[in-house]
Amino acid sequence: MHVVVPCRDESDALPGHLASLARAVELALGALPGTEVTATLVLDGCVDDSAAVVATWAQPWLEVLEVAHGCVGATRAAGVRQARQRGAASPEQTWLAHTDADTEVPPDWLLHHAAACRDGLDLWLGTVRPDADPDLTRRWLALHTLRDDHPHVHGANLGVRLSAYDAAGGFAPLPVGEDVALVHEVRRTGGRVGAHDRAPVRTSGRLVGRAAGGFATFLAAL
Repeated sequence: MHVVVPCRDESDALPGHLASLARAVELALGALPGTEVTATLVLDGCVDDSAAVVATWAQPWLEVLEVAHGCVGATRAAGVRQARQRGAASPEQTWLAHTDADTEVPPDWLLHHAAACRDGLDLWLGTVRPDADPDLTRRWLALHTLRDDHPHVHGANLGVRLSAYDAAGGFAPLPVGEDVALVHEVRRTGGRVGAHDRAPVRTSGRLVGRAAGGFATFLAAL
């Protein structure tokens, strides 16, 4: 199992993200003996202290990759390529868990991803909660159905089998919407897709994001 995390100037959010990811990795390693668990953090043209922050979190399961794409779709794809090189399992047995550097995952996050893989899913859609003030959170929740079989797609909480990812052509080099495009292609190519609300992640509630049209733009419109 490999975690892929794109990062663009997230030095403030990285300590919380990495602490939450470390808890999830440690729990998975203890609960899933024999399962390889690694993470690739992809620094995309960062000009802040993100690299320095990550350097203080050296772990055997964590690898850092630096790119200069300026595009989250290309950055996620670069992370997948790097993760592919680290794993020995076949694409059919390799699961990719995706989140973002401005996001904190629950301790059992990877256990739910492992269950999705074990249950035969090719792609799993998780849910998110914005870390925002109560009024904005209420407005966001009013527009989201947070239950099993929900219709939402969030790159901050998405898992895909590597073989299904390959069949779908991988992440397109899009500045936004790369997650939605991948889900569409997995469905089009016959992949088995599941969704549930059992492992929500907490993501940034900022109103100005790294790319126009992304999650922050949606929140700002509320």
